[in-house]
Amino acid sequence: MAALALAMVTLFVKGMPPVNRLFNLMATTSDSAKLLAPAAGMLAIAAVILAGSTAVTQYIISRKE
Repeated sequence: MAALALAMVTLFVKGMPPVNRLFNLMATTSDSAKLLAPAAGMLAIAAVILAGSTAVTQYIISRKE
């Protein structure tokens, strides 16, 4: 429950990347094509973080067995 609450709070903390930054870009940009590059960059960063977290978790699990 604490992790879920923390995730919800970080959505609205000013300057907290990547979600709040993307919300600000969507609110202030009138041309949606200008959002593609920042959104793709944030997606790539999120994918790298997810892959890294998965690899670390797999490594920890395999050491405990």
